[in-house]
Amino acid sequence: MTKIFTIIFLFAAFVNAQESTAGNVEYIPPAKYAKLVDALTDAGIPFPKASDIVSLSYDKFAQEFSIVVNEQSTGGQKTIKVGYINKKFDEQMSRINQPIGIFKETVVDESELKKQNGRVYFMGNTTLKSLWLYPNAINTIGENVDDQVIAGMVLLTGGATLYGTYLFTKNRELGYGRVAMMNYGSELLGFHYPQLLSVFLHNSTNVDDDDENWRYDSYGYSYYEPKAKTSEKAAAWASAVGFPLGIYIGSKVNFTGNHDYGNAAVMATFSRWAYLYGYLLPSFYENSLTEEEYFGTASVLTMTLLPVGYYAGYKFIDGKEISAGRSFMIASGGVMGTATGALLPTLFEVDEYRVYTSAALLGNIAGTLFGYKFNMKHNYTFGQGVFMSLSAAAGAAVALSVPLIMQADNHQAYTLAGLGGGWSGYFLGENLARSIFDSSERDKKESASNISFPIAYEWPLILGANLAEKKTGNMLKTPVVDIIRINL
Repeated sequence: MTKIFTIIFLFAAFVNAQESTAGNVEYIPPAKYAKLVDALTDAGIPFPKASDIVSLSYDKFAQEFSIVVNEQSTGGQKTIKVGYINKKFDEQMSRINQPIGIFKETVVDESELKKQNGRVYFMGNTTLKSLWLYPNAINTIGENVDDQVIAGMVLLTGGATLYGTYLFTKNRELGYGRVAMMNYGSELLGFHYPQLLSVFLHNSTNVDDDDENWRYDSYGYSYYEPKAKTSEKAAAWASAVGFPLGIYIGSKVNFTGNHDYGNAAVMATFSRWAYLYGYLLPSFYENSLTEEEYFGTASVLTMTLLPVGYYAGYKFIDGKEISAGRSFMIASGGVMGTATGALLPTLFEVDEYRVYTSAALLGNIAGTLFGYKFNMKHNYTFGQGVFMSLSAAAGAAVALSVPLIMQADNHQAYTLAGLGGGWSGYFLGENLARSIFDSSERDKKESASNISFPIAYEWPLILGANLAEKKTGNMLKTPVVDIIRINL
């Protein structure tokens, strides 16, 4: 599929470099023959050698290529006409019924390959992550390391990571698709798995039993001595090793193309949904699980679902090319679907928590499919996807203002207003995004920015802690998660 789009793009690029135009026929300059032949050959399509081509033209309305070549046997010339590249290409062109230039947004041209935006984004993203990860890991492993040492490690880590990532990527071609896989590899093995491992060890093993932090002085008075638990030290070691390992694995796997950022983002989104399913599914058995059993089971299930989700995203894409904006729509659709599913039962004041859990999971599936299927004929940019999500939030805010101003005292009014306003804002945002962004060439390029909503994946952690607290009556440390993360 990627090869076909490469060929399509090459023809589209020729439109802007044509030597002359007569009617609907576009003549392709000789300088482009070699690249065109290579692309067609790679796709398994018979084509004359570039040296044999006398002229090459494309009738965009008839969708027909005319190739004039030198005939070796007679010494004369002959014309070859190609109606379409293959059946799939012909079906695509018939469906959209637009000039071939429509595909310019979906393929990166040669000038884009020379840019270093992907490399700079990867270096900056990795450096910022390491500035948090390694000093914290050292502080946990070393226990109460002096603040000056920590400050020195921050500076050393930042500089070493920046130059290290430069050397690692020096001889690599880094498109945003590859960068997205490398960034998620570092996130997966440097953050997700170590933290989940810590939760599992603490709740399902006895490694922390001897890590009592209460001490007694020489007079017999007790005092609290801050000390990292064994499970926390294990997570710190796993983070330190897993972070660079995840980057390396991300640089080697070939789940998607080098420049297919949208595909890589969809797979990462599906993987992150593991938190939602991993922490909600065990809640169906809340009455038969102790606090430790619940968190131990949830952590193991989440660790299992992280790679399963990534592979599910790979199969979900099924070789299609997903735009950056579409990938963000899939993620935001899943978030909105989950929220919708969890809130709908409140309209009927349902008391059974399994209904809420089931509705949230079903809403996640429905919202994800909605984001994927909505207006599929349009390829959205990353900026358009972000704008639609912001518009949904703005729509919900405007709608909620009505019952607030009217001082409504029934929760159904707020639920209906929030859901109605959110989805209305989303549809309005889609219309506005296309009218605003499509009019500017500057906004048509894919953005390197990355916006994520960790709360969408990690809120089951908080829910689980609250359920356990209600059940046991013990005060628990509520997990802290970010609501939004923005990497520029």
